[in-house]
Amino acid sequence: MYRIKDPGELNQQVELLYGERRYWVYDPGTSDWRQQDNLLHQDPKFGGGGFGNRFNDYVGWGAAVFRGKLYLGTFNAERVFRDITLNPATGILSQLVGRPVTAVETTMWRQLAARLVLRDNRTAGQVWVFDDADSPAWPLTTTGFNNACNWGIRGVLPVGDEHLFFGTNQGWQYPTEPRDDPPRRAGWQLLKYSPAAASNGQTAVELLQALVPGWADPVKLVKRVAATLPIPIGPTRE
Repeated sequence: MYRIKDPGELNQQVELLYGERRYWVYDPGTSDWRQQDNLLHQDPKFGGGGFGNRFNDYVGWGAAVFRGKLYLGTFNAERVFRDITLNPATGILSQLVGRPVTAVETTMWRQLAARLVLRDNRTAGQVWVFDDADSPAWPLTTTGFNNACNWGIRGVLPVGDEHLFFGTNQGWQYPTEPRDDPPRRAGWQLLKYSPAAASNGQTAVELLQALVPGWADPVKLVKRVAATLPIPIGPTRE
């Protein structure tokens, strides 16, 4: 993640906020990998890439400014890696290594991943907040708003100065009933965040709609939400 001042100007300044000082790059001359400085030759100001989680593949997948703060949603690939890539039924791991992978090997990979990188099975899509330009971001959620099926926060929409809506993204149609091992439920969600309520000790995130399981009609959902908003929304296309 970079911060750019005076973009496109002769005095343009680029600062690395989150990332790495050195990266592995492939050298075709030696047919080998080596570490190399980033092109800015900078250390990150605040921390490692993905807000310190390398499975945060998209940062700012959904983004908005609300009450003077910047909210950034992420796509977190941990559950995809655990339940799809390392799932023997998908055959993806065999494709990656270029040969058939036995069930014993798959089990070994899953156990190794659980010990080294996938230590918390609650981790899911995240929202990080910048209070100002000089402070590191802090996490509003790292668990998909307490739903491990929400692998990303795709939509971030402020409505006036009172509420901030989050639309989640996921690809799961199971479990067919909510589970708590870890907390999860299939079907994307539309959530309303009210900072004032949080400061009063109340629930900060209010579930407006959960689609469980499978698919539903997003047009009807948009129309229902639009009916509650204080601003007009143009016609939707069926």
